[in-house]
Amino acid sequence: MEFSRKGAHLKNIRHLSIVTLCLILVSCTSGTSAPVTTVPPLESATQEAPEPEVQVGLPSSEITEDIIIDEAKPNAWKNIEAAADDTVYQHAQLLVAAESLVYERRNQESQEILGLIDVTQLSHSERVNLDILRARLNQAEGEHRSAVRDLGRLQRSGLTNLDQSVRIARLRAYSYSQLKEPVNMASELVQLYGLLSEDRTQQLEAGHLLWAVLSRMTLEELRDALQKTEDPIARQWYVLALALGLNSVRSDPFEYEQALNNWQQNNPEHPANELIGAGLAPGPVVSSRIALLLPLSSVNRAFVQAMLDGFMAQHAADTNPLKPQIDVIDIGDQPANVTHFYYQAVDNGADFVIGPLGVGFVNEITQYVDFIVPTLLLGETSTAGLPDYVYQFALAPEHEGVGVANRAWQDGHVTALVIRSPQQWSERAFSAFSDSWKKRGGHVIQVYDFELNQSDYSEAAKQILLIDASANRYQTIRAMMGESMKFVPRRRQDADFIYLSADSEHGRLLKPYLDFLKAHDLPIYATSHVYPGKINKIRDQDLNGIRFADMDWIIDKSERMTELKSTLEAGLSVDERVNRLFAMGVDIYNLVSRIEVLSFDPAARFHGVTSIIHLAENGRVLRQPRWAVFENGTPELIPDMAPPELGPIPKLKAGVVQATIREGRE
Repeated sequence: MEFSRKGAHLKNIRHLSIVTLCLILVSCTSGTSAPVTTVPPLESATQEAPEPEVQVGLPSSEITEDIIIDEAKPNAWKNIEAAADDTVYQHAQLLVAAESLVYERRNQESQEILGLIDVTQLSHSERVNLDILRARLNQAEGEHRSAVRDLGRLQRSGLTNLDQSVRIARLRAYSYSQLKEPVNMASELVQLYGLLSEDRTQQLEAGHLLWAVLSRMTLEELRDALQKTEDPIARQWYVLALALGLNSVRSDPFEYEQALNNWQQNNPEHPANELIGAGLAPGPVVSSRIALLLPLSSVNRAFVQAMLDGFMAQHAADTNPLKPQIDVIDIGDQPANVTHFYYQAVDNGADFVIGPLGVGFVNEITQYVDFIVPTLLLGETSTAGLPDYVYQFALAPEHEGVGVANRAWQDGHVTALVIRSPQQWSERAFSAFSDSWKKRGGHVIQVYDFELNQSDYSEAAKQILLIDASANRYQTIRAMMGESMKFVPRRRQDADFIYLSADSEHGRLLKPYLDFLKAHDLPIYATSHVYPGKINKIRDQDLNGIRFADMDWIIDKSERMTELKSTLEAGLSVDERVNRLFAMGVDIYNLVSRIEVLSFDPAARFHGVTSIIHLAENGRVLRQPRWAVFENGTPELIPDMAPPELGPIPKLKAGVVQATIREGRE
């Protein structure tokens, strides 16, 4: 091993160009966000969008190489500094530095550092960590088959500790999710669930992901997996999924509960029982009489009726002889009257109240009612001090904005370009997105507000992508050179994804112009508003490539979901404009029997038809939506599982000489 050569290479890393290091500082400095530039509609905008200003904390004339290295992202660079000095040279520290850079989403630099490591200088455990890191970097490059193969070799070696085994199972499950191999993914998650037996929170998190995979597999896939699996623990997972996968069971809460009870009697020691008690099974009957307070005679009666239809359809399908009696109360369109209707419902014997539906009604009731019985409000309020038996369930645009931030960050993006409509729902969704995005460390480099009453967005797309700025640069160079040159307009390069806050009509108008101007490779994320809810391949071709979040009820086209919808919608005519409210009604009915379990157990989840549901500490119902992407005019589901972290953020081991930045050395 030639330390001088390694040291020289490391010092070359340290002496990167000032420009490159400035970019590292701008993109990675903790707590520093690029300010948002809001672009007005085209009529009032200047011809060329202004360049966003970047504040790095020091005047440019004062930035020096050493300051940049000290402040950019100190953890990884300090570890490299430790390795650069012959007196503290430690190959293990290079591995730690490489892992740190992966956490900072600087995969290319991590790869470069891995090339400096002499594997013979590492312990056995460190070599395993090195192989795990290499597999994670392969995943980042989309090389999932290679990652599965290499991690499988480690898995079979029998030489990994518990923490490493957990990381390997997570990573393999993630790769199988990207490869769309649910049977193999389920197999890895069964193993992961067993490995996490000493950590209930993490175990249930893995268990709910496992159940989401099993419940979406076809009955044929489940039977095939059962036939090929010899492990008795895994076999019973498949038996359970088959028992609950029959349509007659899925559509009838009582039969569902009976099937669960039968399985538990036959498998009292199976680890899945922990998951069953955490929301998979309904709790005991908590109500004998439910009152629904709904504004059926208001201007929004079509939406209200759809929600009621979904609720009553699920109630009708429930064969439980002890199912609750339902009182439906029309509260009209005046929020001031809701207090009277609430007390009337309780006086008539209601021991659980659902409603009212709508922000105005919810704000009114939370200010003037002393809640007597458990109540599920169909809207959200900022009123503080509500009893812990008052819950809030809403299909709010704020939740969808946060969902976009979650997914974009999960997919590895950092810099957002926002295109939004002036509609109120869009502004609410963007506000929630922006807050969530900045908390994660993401940047919003520009916000463009488009006009609704347009049919041609070509000029708007040019402004969004700074095409005119590219043309202006060409004209300047041409004038300097004094001759014509070949010119291809170049779109802006400072964004790594677009958040499109628009409905389907405007999405279809905007997306083709963005594609034409060379932004077809820029990922676009949207809320459910971009999809009307019914497949139309011809109409939605122009939405191809857009990723969006929605309900299982809307975008899951599997045989099992199709059968369930047919059963519950039988005899009804559910319009595509209100079918999300119908699904909400279905979930509300099933949520009542699980509400206590969800409120007392933070790890509990309810797998509904709108999404996977859990409760926040303030009683708010939170949904984990499904994601799809338009392909050939049709929404196609995309994997849910996030790229797993490698483990705890790497730190220097005790006893290793701590490195200092050059200026601070004695």
